Order: sequence, then structure tokens, then C-alpha cells
Amino acid sequence: MLGLAGGLAAYLLVHLIALLTNLAFFHRVRWTLPSFTHLARSPSTVIVAVAGAMVVSLLARWAPAIRGHGIPEAMEAVLTRQSRVAPRTAVAKPVSAAIAIGTGGPFGAEGPIIVTGGAIGSLIGQVVPVSPSERKILLACGAAAGMAATFGAPLASVVLAIELLLFEFSTRAFVPLVVSSSVAAGMHSAFFGTGPLFAVPQHNFAGLSKLPLYVPLGLACGLLAVVINKGLFLIEDGFRRLPVSQFWWPPSAPSASPRSVSRFPASSGSDTTRSARSWPVASLSPRWPPWQWQSSSRGGWPSRPAPREGPSPRSC
Repeated sequence: MLGLAGGLAAYLLVHLIALLTNLAFFHRVRWTLPSFTHLARSPSTVIVAVAGAMVVSLLARWAPAIRGHGIPEAMEAVLTRQSRVAPRTAVAKPVSAAIAIGTGGPFGAEGPIIVTGGAIGSLIGQVVPVSPSERKILLACGAAAGMAATFGAPLASVVLAIELLLFEFSTRAFVPLVVSSSVAAGMHSAFFGTGPLFAVPQHNFAGLSKLPLYVPLGLACGLLAVVINKGLFLIEDGFRRLPVSQFWWPPSAPSASPRSVSRFPASSGSDTTRSARSWPVASLSPRWPPWQWQSSSRGGWPSRPAPREGPSPRSC
């Protein structure tokens, strides 16, 4: 059941993102994800991004749980609220994510679909009489199902749910995770096809003789990840020091960096619309600064918890 629900949630999220993207930037009604490669540079790109951010801020007033990056909020529900998620989160999170991505936010669907699938599992666990431990498994199964249905990666979904949401490896949790992720992956194949989400061009990097080349690649990617995370934390700290309320954080991000938004339109929109063929090394730099800036503006539970007094959530 959770596999089917996660697959349906992924289908609705992806198609809602596509619809809003086509309406906002291309002024047409289509349900397929467009390419931003040929989108003309225009100030209207900034106006659309600011308007979408304003709508997201209004939604956040109705459902404050949608603030943040997605995965930390799911972890917070597991650690501090016995895996209980408010019903409005299951509606507000995918809608706000579709609006943010569809109006040019440089985000991906991973965090939103994890929260949406997890909320569905949590709601089932609140309706059906189960223990907090069993409700946690339902939340993790919903999150894994949503991710598997969106990205077609059931094995990665199971590993992610165990590592980030369950904090344990047990048979009673592993079997439901595999079942829900497998069903959701089947729905991904039915809805989106069986091909790879990111098309990788043919290459010669195969075999043991090429293995040493992956050592510097791993080091470079690790260093880049540290730089990006440090930059994200730094910008988040800057937003917390602003003399304005959290309501104005999302609209201020695209308006404060209009050159990045309008000059590099291909840096906007969902990650899932791009293939590896359109991602040469030179295209990384235009997307990375706007992503850091606008991700930091979403507020709520930060990707790096702010200093607090008292016990850690893990001890609760």
C-alpha cells in the first residue's frame, strides 16, 4: 500500500512541477518537463522566481513544517515527535516544492518526496493503532517508496531510509522497506519508463586499468562537497542574522541575485530535467551559487542545527 501511495505521490509531484514550469516560463499547458537550455535571458525570470517564493512563504505560514530542506525535518519527526507528521504537511510540502521548483528554484525533488512519502506513512501509523517504533518503520517505508518512485532507485532508497530515518538494521524494518521500494520502483517504470534518469554517454572508463583514475575523482568530489556544505552553512548563518522575519527569506534570495537567475536560466528548475550529457564541468559553477543562496533562504530546521541548550534530539 505504501509503495502504491509513494508511486502516486511521485507521479503527481513530477507532473505538477512540469505543469508549473511550463506555465511560468513558457506560457503553455504541458505535463512534460521542459529543458531550460533555450530559455531566453529576461528580467521576467527573476520576477517569476520572486513570485513563486512569495507563494511558498504564504504556504509556510499555513504549514510551518514545510520550511527547510526536507530530510532534516523527517529526521526531526523521528527523533523528537515519535514519527508523527501533521496531515497538512503531506499536502503543503509537495505543493510548495512544485511551486518553488516550477518557478525556477534550483532545487531537486529528493527532499520533498521523502517528506511527502514519510508523511503518508506517518499518517497511516496515526490512524492504525501501532507503536511508535512501528510508526517509524511506516514513515521510513513511505519515504523510501517516494524516492524509489521518483528516481527509480529502490536499493539506494532502502539504504538511505535505514541510514537517515531508522538508525537500525533489523529484519522487521528491512523487509517492509524492500517491499515498498520495489513496488514503488515498479510504478516508476510504469509511469516514467525503464531508461536511466540521467543519460550517461558512452565512455571507455571501465576495467581494472582505469581504477586508479577514480581516486583523484573521489578526492575532488569530496573536496567540492566540503566547499559546498561550508558555503551553505555560512549563508544560512547570514540569513539568521537578517533583521527581517523568515517570511521574507525566500523572496529575498532570487531578488538579491538577479544576475545569476537571469544570466544562467539553465541553473533554474528541477535536477530531474537534466541529463549527464548537459552537465559538463563548466556548467557546475553557474548552478552552484544560486542553489546555495536559495537553499539557505528556505528557513525552518537548518541543514546544520543551530547551537541549542539542553539534551540533543537523539537523546529524546
